[in-house]
Amino acid sequence: MSQSAAVLVIDMAKDFVYRGGTMADAGGPEYQTRAQAIIPRLAKLLGAARSAGIPVIYATDAHTPQDKELRKWPPHSMAGTHQAEIVSELTAATICNGVTPIW
Repeated sequence: MSQSAAVLVIDMAKDFVYRGGTMADAGGPEYQTRAQAIIPRLAKLLGAARSAGIPVIYATDAHTPQDKELRKWPPHSMAGTHQAEIVSELTAATICNGVTPIW
């Protein structure tokens, strides 16, 4: 039987989670606290998924200056920047050039 499960992690880029990120700062300290509070539990879930052979897929912003979304929102999670990287506690390998491998 083929496997049809995966874990999808959405918008866990540093810009969305930590103070100093455009989106995290827009949410304020309470938002940042809540976003950071899920990291240990999510890391445990991702480790269990990987151990079971279940793929972990990341989806988040990695904008370029020409992206149409930036007409509505301030620049955030810009491709190739530290802020566009997935929170390090949630990754199992290095992320290069804003591209996240699927594990």
